[in-house]
Parts: sequence; structure tokens; C-alpha cells
Amino acid sequence: TRIEGDFFGGGGGSFRLRHAYGEWNGILAGQTWTNFGGFLGMNPTIDFTPEPGQGNAGRQAQLRYTTGGLSVALEDPENLGGS
Repeated sequence: TRIEGDFFGGGGGSFRLRHAYGEWNGILAGQTWTNFGGFLGMNPTIDFTPEPGQGNAGRQAQLRYTTGGLSVALEDPENLGGS
């Protein structure tokens, strides 16, 4: 189980949920990074704005199954943002 949030953006200092999910036996349910975006070539950074040309990976509400290097997911089509 993981819950992560911050107070970035919005000007009001309100809490923003970034990740909230649970995992069990290869099944993940909740909101986290999309299964359909790769992190290869992305530089690790603590800055919320990505490097030029990188774009943002989205956080999606999803149900995902992972076994070895294969994962499949059902995701909410609304993008929750990647910052």
C-alpha cells in the first residue's frame, strides 16, 4: 500500500493526491503511473517540470496485473496529470 501527495500548485496550499494504491500477488489497484508510458530515457529529478522534450508520464486510476516483465492494465481514460 502506498499513499503519496503534496501541496504543489493551485496557490491555495491544498493537498494533492499523487499516488494511492495497493498491491497483492501481482495485482495493483488504485492511482499510480500509467502502464502505457515508459520511464526509459527520463532523468531522475525532484523538479515537477520535466526536461525539454520528455513530456509527463500520467497517473491513472487503474487495475493492473503484472507477472515477470509483462503487465496489463485497465485504466481510467482521464489523465490525472504527471507533475
